Amino acid sequence: MSAARSGRASSWGVEPEEGPVCRPIWVQIDNKHKSVRCEAGHEWAWRSAAERHHRGAYRLTCALQRLNNWEVVDESGNAVMTALVVLVPGLASSHGMWSDLLRSLREEMEKHGGRRQNWLACSVDNRGTGGSDAFPAKRNTPRGKATGRYCDSATHWSVHRLAEDAWLVADAVIEAEVHAASTSTTPNDIQHHRSPHIPRCAPLLPIILVGHSLGSAIVCRMLLQRPHWAAGVCLLSMNRGWLRDWLPPRWKMIWAALCFLWWRLRDAFSRGAADGDVAAERRYRRLVARAQLDLKLHFTGPYLDEYIEARQERIPPMSSSALQHRSSPAALTLIPRRTLLLRQYVTEASSSTPASPSTEWDGFAGQLQAIRSHTLTRAELEYLRTIMPVASWILFGADDAVTPHHGCRALARALHIPSVEVTAAHMVADEAQSSVVMLLHATMRHAEACASIAQTSPSATRST
Repeated sequence: MSAARSGRASSWGVEPEEGPVCRPIWVQIDNKHKSVRCEAGHEWAWRSAAERHHRGAYRLTCALQRLNNWEVVDESGNAVMTALVVLVPGLASSHGMWSDLLRSLREEMEKHGGRRQNWLACSVDNRGTGGSDAFPAKRNTPRGKATGRYCDSATHWSVHRLAEDAWLVADAVIEAEVHAASTSTTPNDIQHHRSPHIPRCAPLLPIILVGHSLGSAIVCRMLLQRPHWAAGVCLLSMNRGWLRDWLPPRWKMIWAALCFLWWRLRDAFSRGAADGDVAAERRYRRLVARAQLDLKLHFTGPYLDEYIEARQERIPPMSSSALQHRSSPAALTLIPRRTLLLRQYVTEASSSTPASPSTEWDGFAGQLQAIRSHTLTRAELEYLRTIMPVASWILFGADDAVTPHHGCRALARALHIPSVEVTAAHMVADEAQSSVVMLLHATMRHAEACASIAQTSPSATRST
């Protein structure tokens, strides 16, 4: 995953053939948001999340994975990272949503071979998802006042702040992979003090930005913050954020909003009413109901009803025993994909720590605040059109109930980039995986060609 030096493990301690490995990055920001301290060390690892938040610090995590066999070496004979793919997930999603896509992309790259760059994938966890902290935490207000609000939510929970987090993660990865591999510096010593509003000069290595839904909005904001940094942009299921792009709402979205509101009200009035097995059974049924609603909202029916090979676990359906027991898997059988995804959803949610549900809710509500406040103005769209890399495209599903296709087409027309419509719902990275892999692979090849031209011609720029 990271740069290997003299046959040893990478600067992040990851072997080349291992899968994605998560790494923490600690960020501290002052009250006036003028300076940021980002490091890959473990200074804040032994402090609680509440103490970190009190001191203006929070944790961001990312998953790193090599996309090809690193054959390009520097002057010292070290195989270092020479190209980076930054993937930003959508609402309430973590780096795990990119696992299958990156696996297929690595197979595609191995099939063609002959890479000119050493590609590294960096899957970012937004605030409040995965291993990243929900910063700022929910404010404790006295009884009788409005509760559940956030400290300066318009400032902390915005697409602008989430884009700054993604750039901080990318900076830390570049510092750890490139500079630490060529020097004797360890990742724990890598740190820099700077302002996110004043970006440094554009890096010499090609960077490709990939985003899904909310992640695509973060990618566009990243381009506005640091123009000409990206060699390629891949937007999945995104619109301009205008009201006309969301209307008319699909009936699936209306039903999902009503169910979500009902669950929140029921949890608020039934808190502490049941204990033990009754609470576990209720939590399990709530997880199953939410999983079924999410599957119907984000995937199409034929995709969920398709039979695939998987191991059928011997766990009775709709039972709270799945929260405490993990029985031995049976042989490979053909089961509907709906059953497999439902099992994965419930297993991941039930294996979380007791403090995770509140943190996940803080992150979900904060990201909803970022979506509500996100809108690309006409001036921003015009500027994005001028700085958009040549290798840029947007892909969306024809049956998407979350992001209607007419809004995605309007964004493509405003940015003057090609649009690709596939037969899928909102999760196009899973349902139309082959199309996404093909376009992403073509974008990486274009970035390699531009990097080769820039190396041979010093006057060449990234936009050529």
